[in-house]
Amino acid sequence: MQRKVCQALEKIGVLEQTGNGGRRISQDGQRDLDRIATAVIEENKDEEDEDEEEEEEEEGEDEDDEE
Repeated sequence: MQRKVCQALEKIGVLEQTGNGGRRISQDGQRDLDRIATAVIEENKDEEDEDEEEEEEEEGEDEDDEE
């Protein structure tokens, strides 16, 4: 199974073979992984900001109800 995954990643340029028969992440593969990681971090940050805004709105509504 791992061998097939590695072969597929090699085929799309994420991995490359080394001189000793192993595989490593290619330069293009590392760039792609960095881009994906940055996008995931940004998405998580956006979701956290939205959650904080919703909590603030709920707190404001609770204060209005008490008056």
